[in-house]
Formats: sequence, C-alpha cells, structure tokens
Amino acid sequence: MIAEFHLPSPLVPVREHHFIRYCRQYYEDLWVVVDADLNGVFQHPTIKSYRRPSSCLIQALPYGYSKVTWVENAEVDDEDFH
Repeated sequence: MIAEFHLPSPLVPVREHHFIRYCRQYYEDLWVVVDADLNGVFQHPTIKSYRRPSSCLIQALPYGYSKVTWVENAEVDDEDFH
C-alpha cells in the first residue's frame, strides 16, 4: 500500500510511505491490523522518515458500535525542520 501522511503544520512536509498490511480475526468480535514499513525498499530521496510496526485493534461492542485502538510508531529525521 502507499499512503501520504499530512500533519496540520506548514513546517512539516507530506510524507509518503510504502507498507504492507496484515489483517487477522482473533475472536468473533476482535480484529487485528498490522502495518510493516517498506521504505527500506522504496526510499524517498529527500524525506527521511520511517514507519515502525504499527497496529490497530477493532473490537465489536453491543448495539453496532466498535472500539478502535490505533498505535502509530514513526521515526523521523528532524534535522531539516524547525
């Protein structure tokens, strides 16, 4: 997959990441989604940021609701930023 990450600041450029996604249902009401970065293969020449393994848990709740827990890990070389 390819995704662009935007931050609400004019000082931070848009970051493009290539990653693979793995989804698995652990229980009837629990899904796990894990992303693994591929920027080692598809390197951007000017932006040095890396997504570390990130994940999402989606748990079904009563009355059609869902509880989503998202953990995003990133490493950014911020020498070029304010």
